Amino acid sequence: MKYLLLMRLSLLFLLLGTGGLLVLWSLHHDTHLTDALITVAILLVIVGSFLLILALRAVQKQREDDNEQLRLLRSLIDSIPDLIWIKNKASEFVLVNKQFTRAFKKPFQFFLGKTDFDFSPPDQANKYYQDDLRVMRERETLVTEEPVTGADGNVAWSETTKAPLLSQQGEVIGSIGIARNVTARKEAQERLAFLAAHDELTQLPNRRTFEQNLALRLRRLNTDETAAVLYIDLDNFKFVNDSLGHLKGDIVLQEIAERLLHSNQGAQLFGRIGGDELIAACIGKDAHLHAEQIANDLMALIHQPVNIDQSAYQFTSSIGVALYPEHAHNVSGLLQCADIALLQAKRRGKGRVFVYNRSFDGLAQSELTMHHDIRRALDQREFVIHYQPQYDVTGRLLVGLEALVRWQHPTEGLLFPDHFIPYAERSFLIEPIDRYVFGACCEQIRHWLDAGLVVPPVSINVSSVDLETNGFIEHILAEIERWRVPRGLIEIELTERLFLLAGEQISALLAQFKSAGIPIAIDDFGTGYSNLGYLVTYPINQLKIDRLFIRQLHTSKAHRIITEALVRLAHDLGLDLIAEGVETDEERALLESFGCPKIQGYLFNKPMSLESTTQLLRDQVHTFAPL
Repeated sequence: MKYLLLMRLSLLFLLLGTGGLLVLWSLHHDTHLTDALITVAILLVIVGSFLLILALRAVQKQREDDNEQLRLLRSLIDSIPDLIWIKNKASEFVLVNKQFTRAFKKPFQFFLGKTDFDFSPPDQANKYYQDDLRVMRERETLVTEEPVTGADGNVAWSETTKAPLLSQQGEVIGSIGIARNVTARKEAQERLAFLAAHDELTQLPNRRTFEQNLALRLRRLNTDETAAVLYIDLDNFKFVNDSLGHLKGDIVLQEIAERLLHSNQGAQLFGRIGGDELIAACIGKDAHLHAEQIANDLMALIHQPVNIDQSAYQFTSSIGVALYPEHAHNVSGLLQCADIALLQAKRRGKGRVFVYNRSFDGLAQSELTMHHDIRRALDQREFVIHYQPQYDVTGRLLVGLEALVRWQHPTEGLLFPDHFIPYAERSFLIEPIDRYVFGACCEQIRHWLDAGLVVPPVSINVSSVDLETNGFIEHILAEIERWRVPRGLIEIELTERLFLLAGEQISALLAQFKSAGIPIAIDDFGTGYSNLGYLVTYPINQLKIDRLFIRQLHTSKAHRIITEALVRLAHDLGLDLIAEGVETDEERALLESFGCPKIQGYLFNKPMSLESTTQLLRDQVHTFAPL
């Protein structure tokens, strides 16, 4: 470098100058020549001294620059939130950053000359040492995830990168490392892995994990061992959710799952299928002989009271049992047989244990077939929507449409709701059906509006199961926004029984509909036997008098009195009203005399196909430009 050149030149000049002076002083030659040479020597000494001063100043400046660079480098290393260190070839620390000292709560000087064995657990220290040797031996970077025990004894996970430290000549003189705390990421990964294999609410294995665990255990069975699968269903759990609320329903599930996990009733594997369905398996010698007794013991365990908010609740369960290898030789077959047995248990009055019997395959298989058929129908878009017109009481003015789902079955033709809706509600398939219906209605309203047709409000039935499903209301609002359906053209119909069963959550749900400008109608009004106080408590817009009252208007005085009272009730509360199931002109005339404003029924139109409904709208007198 520059200061080295100056230093060498200064030393050269000083050596020449001082050496010349010494030689000249020792000689006695011509005075004039000697004086001239002495002058030259003195000049060499002066120049050498000047160069030396410059060199020393350059050295000082270089040192100051080096110190500043070291300070900046040290500041940079200390500002990094990761642990950084440098070790020599003996794996002794020669440098650590501040984060390192904070992690182990020791001062900087403590680590100098120390090894990992001086402050880390022996097993960890040995691994660190072996990694150091490997890095220096193989001259390669090593990245690992490893535990680090801090000064407080807590173990954190770090992502550690180690690399060899080389001299300017390329020789290995030690190692350098950096460790980043990845505990949060590691815990998140472990949590995700757990959730992928378990039910989040109960912490039980999910169906897929249960099947994998059972398959593994079956493969390891000894020749004298058997197995049994117990399909468990909590009876009327939907009513628990409706009456107590979902939060308390979740507490019930968690409590029962906890009991099963810690029971010693003979079952070794547990899982949650979904909803209120749990599953268990018992495996071992003579397991098939004890399965029914184990099922009864589990049922008794479930029946024990659950304490919620200082109140005790008891629940019954139904259990279907399938035996291995008697009933099936694989996991899927066992689960199917247990499911069929569960259906038989519930048909016998619930709260029972039923062991699979092949003689019941036909009846149970029909429900399983229905399940698969509905799923196929959703995938193949076999569900279609018919619309029944609603008129003013004179029958002259179209005031609304009710959307009614039908199933265009590929082999059985057009199926009405009573053929598939009850099963869909029991099996939680009603929610995807209703999602489809709602989206299709919104899309069709947009098509009608774009065609310049006058579109009256369209009523769409929503099951109470839908309202219990996370995201259903958000789906409704998204579909309305997606198809740009104006406010007031969609009306939601809920059954009166919902208000009898539903807990405190119903108010929040209806408030969401109200804030979105979606009117609420109560279907089958008068049949739910509920507290009429909900009519003023909740944001309800319209009542629909059930056809049960309408069909006997002209033969039953009691029905006429009740119907007239319902009309007056709606009028006094400022609610809109429509009578369903009007089939004769006599019924219409009586309703008109009562003051019922709107009617719906076969007197005017049966539910109509999309094409017929579109033609009906075209036949209306007024049209307007598309929105």
